[in-house]
Amino acid sequence: MQNKGTVLLTGASGFIGSHLAGVLLQEGYSVYAPLRAESFDKTNVLCSYENFHPLKGLFYDSAVLNDVTETIDFVLHLAAIRGGGRADEATYQQVNVQGTQILIDFARRHEVNGFLYLSTVGVMGTIPQKTPASELSPVQADGLYHLSKWQGEQALRRTAGEIPYVILRPTITYGTEDDGFIPKLRQLIRSGRMVIPGAPVMMHLLSVEALCRLVKSILQKKQFNGKSYIIADKEPVQLQSVAELIARSGGKYFSIPKAVFRAADILLAGLRQQALRTSIQLISRNWTYDISAAINELNYNPCDTLTELQKLIKDYDQ
Repeated sequence: MQNKGTVLLTGASGFIGSHLAGVLLQEGYSVYAPLRAESFDKTNVLCSYENFHPLKGLFYDSAVLNDVTETIDFVLHLAAIRGGGRADEATYQQVNVQGTQILIDFARRHEVNGFLYLSTVGVMGTIPQKTPASELSPVQADGLYHLSKWQGEQALRRTAGEIPYVILRPTITYGTEDDGFIPKLRQLIRSGRMVIPGAPVMMHLLSVEALCRLVKSILQKKQFNGKSYIIADKEPVQLQSVAELIARSGGKYFSIPKAVFRAADILLAGLRQQALRTSIQLISRNWTYDISAAINELNYNPCDTLTELQKLIKDYDQ
């Protein structure tokens, strides 16, 4: 197979990163992937490809990056410490901000053809002030994780004219081997412990497969235009519709007044229980986005959420 190019990919052992690595390897790209020692077992499938090159160590360790022997065409930066109180401020700064800067310096030295930074819609807040949110919406990073991702974006913007780059802001993703929002929702419904608001709640998810197809297209077309794009599925869906879809294969959920969730949100804010508060907000408030820029400028082809979830839940059940 002809080599389509050489990629430095961070986060290859994660949910999105492992999917993207598989797509790129099948397409014929050579993929170098820094991996922590405890993450090697998560990439056994990827290691079956002769064009996959794991690098033992942290992605922000210059000594690890120096082990790359090939000319790097693209840097795809997906790795980050996530939210939910998983680290303190110093660690978020070290990994998500300073680590991003180290990769930017690496890309500058190697004169790469493009740098793709995977940010998050959370830079506009866990719940946007106004929906649907767009790339023109105000930044309101409401936590250490979201703030660190915004600072990473800013570091990349300061390279304008030096490094071709593009920033993607995905919403909550779902797909095979996911352990996030949809699997947790399914687990609660199947155990009969899920409570949702009685009034409709609109949410905007993202198929990991659609995201990976977009990244592949950006590499092929070299669409590193120095802009940021929100990436989500074709249309928002009602939380109630997703819950009903899951419950068809077993389980149940209960509806209670939305005012109860608002009260819980206020209480958790006072108790500084940010992780639990975020969970409450995501099932009780609308979070929707305008993806027209990605469709029009990147030729992004979004998925239909309920169609994709039907296939995913069938896989779970089997």
